Amino acid sequence: MDPAHIRRVDRSFTENEYAVLVAHFLRLVHPLNSFVIPKQDYVAYDGKNLGEEQELINIVQDYVKAGFPKEYAELQTLMQIPEQEKVTDTVGKIHWAVSEYQIKKWRKTIFNLHYS
Repeated sequence: MDPAHIRRVDRSFTENEYAVLVAHFLRLVHPLNSFVIPKQDYVAYDGKNLGEEQELINIVQDYVKAGFPKEYAELQTLMQIPEQEKVTDTVGKIHWAVSEYQIKKWRKTIFNLHYS
């Protein structure tokens, strides 16, 4: 491997720096901290990014917590994520389709409901 592509730190991490590094790494790659959503081209809904909707995140977290309570509690501690209040806003109706025409039609309807 080319040594020029390896990032090195010329000192030891403090305990806090190491914990933050581990937390960021786990947030990025741990399978209990991720879920699959349809490609944005196949979704129409009243929002910007379905994967960042707090209500959907809460639903997935609750599902994972129920299936893996011990593992998720440990992961939450390692990722340094505090308990959060549940969001009461709803995402609203989500339209899924593989038809580009149908998605454009639904997006136009959603847009017209808000801006007409």
